Amino acid sequence: MIRLLRKVAFWEATFFVVLCAAWLATVAGYKFSGSWHSALVFVGFSHGCVFTVYLFLVLLVRSRMRWSLFTTLSILVAGLIPGGGYVVEMKALSEARVESLADVL
Repeated sequence: MIRLLRKVAFWEATFFVVLCAAWLATVAGYKFSGSWHSALVFVGFSHGCVFTVYLFLVLLVRSRMRWSLFTTLSILVAGLIPGGGYVVEMKALSEARVESLADVL
């Protein structure tokens, strides 16, 4: 389950960063049209789906890993920050995996 959450956190962060970059380009005055507009619609829809799965998986993993409320909230809030999923994937989830293995051994 933790592997799936790591992958979902990575893709959630990737889609979010792409959307933020497109937003910055729009603010700078660039107009997306044609296939670029369609691609952004696809990325936006995909990010919404992946973010929903991210939230669901965090709550499932929380119960299995016995995370504190602070840890759970910090991981959830990291999903709201562009690129925060990278930090969650690299730092929080890898440490959680080590802790879970220590409990088994």
